[in-house]
Amino acid sequence: MASIITIAGEKLFAAKAQANEQLDIDTFIFANVPEQDATAPINREEALPTDHVVHQQIVQQVGRINDNVVVYSTVLDSIIGPFEFNWVGLYSSINNALVAINHIPTTPKTKTESGVAGNTLNRNFGIEYSGIAELTGISVSPETWQLDFSARLSGMDKLTQQLAEDLNGKDWFIDDGFNVTPRSTANTFRVAPGVGYVSGLRVEIKEEHILTLQSYPQFVYVDTYFDGNALSQWSPQVVFTVSDTEMDDYVDVNGIQHFVLKISVISDVNKVDDLRASSKVEKIIDDLKKSQNDIIWSIETLDLVKARNDLKVGQRIKISDRNNSEFEVKLSEGLINNDFDTIQCTLTPELSLVLIDDDGDIRNYGGRDDYSYTEGTGTNNKPIIDYLYDKKPIEIKLPKSEEGTGVYLYDGFSSKSDASGVSIIADEGVSLANYQGNSPLWINGLKVNREIASYRLDGKYFTHMGPNVYTKPSEQQSIGGASIGSLYTPYKINLTETRNYTLSNWPDGELVAASPISSTDVDINWGAIPNFNFYLSAIPVSVKDHISAHVSKGAERPCAFVETDHGWVIIHSKNNSGKIQVSEKFREVTIQKDFTELVLNESTYNMNNAAIGIIIFGTKSFGLTLNGILIRRIDTEGSIIAAGWGAGFEANAASLSISRASYFKGKKTVGIKPLKIVCVGDSTSSGQLASSQYEYMKKHLTGTCGAQVLEMKNLAIGGQVSAQQLAILESTNIDNFDYCCIQIGINDVQTNSGSLALASNIEAMIDYCESLNVVPIIGLPTSFYSQLSAKQFGQDGQNTGRSDEVGVFRNVLLQTLADRGGVFVNPSVVEDQGAVVAALLDTELDPILSDNIHPSAFGKMLMGYSFAKSIIGHATGSDSKGGLVKSPSDWWTGEAGKTAAPLYKASAENIHWSWFLSTDNETFSNGDLIGKLPRRFWPENDFYAQAINTTSASDIPTEQPNAILHFSKEGHIKVFNVDPAAVYISFNTFYELSN
Repeated sequence: MASIITIAGEKLFAAKAQANEQLDIDTFIFANVPEQDATAPINREEALPTDHVVHQQIVQQVGRINDNVVVYSTVLDSIIGPFEFNWVGLYSSINNALVAINHIPTTPKTKTESGVAGNTLNRNFGIEYSGIAELTGISVSPETWQLDFSARLSGMDKLTQQLAEDLNGKDWFIDDGFNVTPRSTANTFRVAPGVGYVSGLRVEIKEEHILTLQSYPQFVYVDTYFDGNALSQWSPQVVFTVSDTEMDDYVDVNGIQHFVLKISVISDVNKVDDLRASSKVEKIIDDLKKSQNDIIWSIETLDLVKARNDLKVGQRIKISDRNNSEFEVKLSEGLINNDFDTIQCTLTPELSLVLIDDDGDIRNYGGRDDYSYTEGTGTNNKPIIDYLYDKKPIEIKLPKSEEGTGVYLYDGFSSKSDASGVSIIADEGVSLANYQGNSPLWINGLKVNREIASYRLDGKYFTHMGPNVYTKPSEQQSIGGASIGSLYTPYKINLTETRNYTLSNWPDGELVAASPISSTDVDINWGAIPNFNFYLSAIPVSVKDHISAHVSKGAERPCAFVETDHGWVIIHSKNNSGKIQVSEKFREVTIQKDFTELVLNESTYNMNNAAIGIIIFGTKSFGLTLNGILIRRIDTEGSIIAAGWGAGFEANAASLSISRASYFKGKKTVGIKPLKIVCVGDSTSSGQLASSQYEYMKKHLTGTCGAQVLEMKNLAIGGQVSAQQLAILESTNIDNFDYCCIQIGINDVQTNSGSLALASNIEAMIDYCESLNVVPIIGLPTSFYSQLSAKQFGQDGQNTGRSDEVGVFRNVLLQTLADRGGVFVNPSVVEDQGAVVAALLDTELDPILSDNIHPSAFGKMLMGYSFAKSIIGHATGSDSKGGLVKSPSDWWTGEAGKTAAPLYKASAENIHWSWFLSTDNETFSNGDLIGKLPRRFWPENDFYAQAINTTSASDIPTEQPNAILHFSKEGHIKVFNVDPAAVYISFNTFYELSN
């Protein structure tokens, strides 16, 4: 029989509850619907069968079973009828609504007439709906006759059967009970009396039963069922059936369930195959009776093995609930008893069970992939996984079993914080489910062989673990530089064309033009160097030039040298010290900083041995390279004019020589030294969780321009605001670190700590980093959305707030950093994520956020890659720009250029001139040489450019305003039509540079 609440009834309940009105149900309706199947599901939109109604009457009795269940009843007494019915409906005439329907086998209703008594029937409708008792106003308890105990009694019978099955098996017999054997009379067989269990139902025959057969072969079946008599005495009934066809369980015409078991096959008059099984316990006893040398024992559970007291060394046991793995009994030798360590499991003080072939399968330890999301049940694998973590390094295999769901449950809190050395090898289709965010399935360092989804049952959202975050550099799919597909042509530097200086009175001295002892196009010889002096040679350079040369091994303190328009920069090292000193003189002030560089401890990168290089990133930025590897980027106060080499500081009798000089034009990349990075952040960056964004940053950096992350300190802690992270950073020793990645602010937004406070705390972090020569890179606070938005797409998320104020905090931070100047910001941490909206949530995808605030594996990857790009960008100077540089006065004839000299902006391929050249009382006739440019700035071809003669006001032309400049491809600049009254000659021209 089937019974349902209709759609109309459910809507009526909801409407009454919303309107806070009482629900009235008052009528039973009976109908006889032709060809209705009482066992088929009922359509909840089924209408009242008006054409087949046979009777209707009022509800006569109601009762409250509990807050959510009430019962409606009516009695069809003996004076009602006659009719038949197979359809019963519960109806609200007040609301004109069919509330519930019951389909039943056709039932006759007779009436008392002609001396024959009619039957009396009672009909009950139990309605289950949240708060139905209060909604209907029913508070009285039901009468006994209103309750149907048959379902409960049937359930008790089923439970008894199930208990018997669980304890000893579904079908089994005690000793010879129900054993079929031939009799002395031909074609007759005896079924022995005794006790057995069929589908868990206990059956017994007290006397033998005789079977007579006419043909062979035949199957003998036990057909048993539960039935009662007129006195309501119920017991199992047994029938024997002989058939040559297969039989199975069935339900008879009276609705009674029959359980059928084949117990023997009779092939001939004297041949009977016994198919009966014994109980589980008897099977274990039989196994124990057999020789351990003849079989591998099969035992259901580890507990059953441990319960035995007759095990001997050398016995082999296959345990069903441990993946049918084979174990051997060995001497204990002090092994520890642990329910999950089946490799080392103590059975007795003397004996232990040892896994013969451990392939890392979690099922060897009792693990199961049986969690059901709909039922919320499954094996808790927490103790097993926790135990295996402690055995690291280890590979934990999570197979997809045939009978399992593919979902492994981890339920409980874990104090483990580092999964380094643990790898999960999962089959396709395997996923994880857990209730605690800090389970070992979420912590940093965990490696996986494929993308694995992990579902937070308490947050109702997926996160994903990817296989690439902890791969070795050689396992990465691609490794590149700051730009892919770069190829360069080297150019020779003619060392007879260098700008040569001496610098005395270190470190406050001025550059003084000087001449080396000798120079050729391939080398310069300076001779011995006095104490506290430097000898220096340089060539004019352009943005993206990368020059390189060798300084003689005997020179004390070899150095890289940069000439600026207001001073100089010298970078030198002491042999084997592992340190470099950067000294810059700008106008009248010299600033010196010391840096410890790991690579200098290798003799290959000692400045006495290495190719010393300088790459020009921008007008005021360059990098020191040794053997093509960037050692340090230096941002200058003055604009860079020339770069080169030298040596000095300490007296040195050995001769200084500079040789093998060359350069690349337009160089975009250099190799990068091993890096040390400190990281600041909150839960969006925390290393407490698997695949932190900074781990992705580290992965992406590795191999890019040859970079390796030598050390990474991740200070990020979930839930912290900027003030807390500032305190941790300031208490951390980051001396000799290269970069500090700062990604903080989401919790400042949520807790309303103040946008100005956030900016102030980040400025304090910058101050601390810069005091230790660490480069800070600031990431902007990332976007998130409200819990309400997440719930619209089936995920609970966290109770976040103020998500609409992230933009304000970003703008305040950016303005503060802009006012400060010189700060490196990573806007890509926001931009690379695109629009962060709840509509992207999908349990089968890996969106930007895994809940409503924390980045998914994909989101972390994008954040990490953005910081990697920022570090590479800084190390390769991609943020630096070419600007205008004042040309040196010694490029111009005589006194010209002393008051004002033209400005230039040069790139790898061209140069742009602007501003004015002062004549400074020099007079020029047509064709006079006005200047001589260094080779780096020679034009590709001769050309003429127009110029303007101006007065001392510089913006007022003279009476003869039009002058002509002639640029030759040898770098000579000649003038024509210069007005004798001219004070300035304008420069405004552009040309391609010669190769």
